[in-house]
Formats: sequence, C-alpha cells, structure tokens
Amino acid sequence: MNQEILRAEITDIPVLCKMMKDFYAIDHYPFNENLVAKNFEIFIENDKYGECFKIISEEQIAGYIILTKYFSFEFGGEILFLDELYIKPKFRNRKKIVF
Repeated sequence: MNQEILRAEITDIPVLCKMMKDFYAIDHYPFNENLVAKNFEIFIENDKYGECFKIISEEQIAGYIILTKYFSFEFGGEILFLDELYIKPKFRNRKKIVF
C-alpha cells in the first residue's frame, strides 16, 4: 500500500472542497462552496498563511491537512497550528499506515 502526504495544488481544489463539505456536515457547519474554493486558492498560493496537504492512499486523495501559521511568544516565534485534518470514511480505521 502506497501512501504520501503532498502539498495541495490549485487543481486539487474541487476534491478538497468536497471533502471539506463532508467534514463540515458532521457538525452542521455552514458551507459556501464558492467562498471555500476561493479561500483554498488564496491559501494554497500564499504560503505566508500556512500549508495545505493532501493525503494520498491507493493513488487517490484520501484526506487533507491544513496547517496555519501564527506567531507565539510562548512558543518562541512562528508556529504551525493543526487547523483541520480530515480522512475520507473509507480510509479510516486502517490497521497499518506507512509513509
């Protein structure tokens, strides 16, 4: 089984939006697909905000990770905060994941 974590690209936005919509539906969060797609574009193109990664398993996007940057005096400067982590249901509860 081949898995990778790769930086998300602009071409991944439709798949990322679908996963985010599914993720937000769990807790009934509002979801505006046009706004989310635009925000993904801004976020992916400007690494000053953080990084978006796609999780690849079985040669398809299995999930995503969003790390946001901010500055913390407590932690000595710029840090990354795990803002979102989503795995599609069919890829969850695997016994062994090797990267």
